[in-house]
Amino acid sequence: MDQQGSKKIKFFWIYVILALSLLGLVDAVYLTYSSLSGGELTCPLTGGCDIVTTSSYSHIAGVPVALMGALYYLSVFVLALLIVRTKDTKGFRFIFYLSSLAFLFSLYLAYIQFFVLHTLCQYCLTSVVVSTLIFLASLILRNRYSPALANPQPHPALSDVGEEEK
Repeated sequence: MDQQGSKKIKFFWIYVILALSLLGLVDAVYLTYSSLSGGELTCPLTGGCDIVTTSSYSHIAGVPVALMGALYYLSVFVLALLIVRTKDTKGFRFIFYLSSLAFLFSLYLAYIQFFVLHTLCQYCLTSVVVSTLIFLASLILRNRYSPALANPQPHPALSDVGEEEK
């Protein structure tokens, strides 16, 4: 594939991340608004939104988890937008690291819903799916377009370690 085609595919994944982060942001802002206003969530698909969003797991140090999600999605959106506007792909690394943490935290929160609370929140599960898809898209970018990230080389000072023992 020529360099131009590779660049188009690379930016396709950034646009995917941009769209997903916007979807996640809308979802997380809705959950944050509901949490801060004390309003009830309409949850026709799963019926457990209020149980999940008012549980002891819905806040960390008094901060709604949904607000943390909104800040995460906003950060990813801004980084992806900067990559699109500047064509500078250095932001891939930050998106990958952020999405890795969000993915792991989403798995933890999904575990809480399924196995601790025994009830599901469709908006929370939407966030789990969106953060997982952002992680997968960033993983594709990392593996295909950032070989230095996918295959890190040891620091030159460490490459001699062990050779003296031979």
